Amino acid sequence: MKSSPKDLEYSVIFAPEAEADVFDILQFTLEEWELQQAEKYRAVLDKAFSAIRHSLQLGHKRHDIPPEYRAFQAGQHVIGYFCLTPQKVQQENNMPQIQ
Repeated sequence: MKSSPKDLEYSVIFAPEAEADVFDILQFTLEEWELQQAEKYRAVLDKAFSAIRHSLQLGHKRHDIPPEYRAFQAGQHVIGYFCLTPQKVQQENNMPQIQ
């Protein structure tokens, strides 16, 4: 069976700063609203990451981030991301920084 473009799933590669941000968001939620809310919010973030993996064009461009980035709302946060081809992933040593 041949895959259609809508059946593709892309990889999500987190910059170290992004991993730290997700950890901090969940830690804050845990401290402020306890485990049950942290688990719910983790599910919101996981659902957003999954949606992006399945449709890279879900996010939109914004004037306040570099043009190669897209932004996608997840709960009270905005996920900033960009797309790389497999060849570009191999060439990249550092993720572009948002200033």
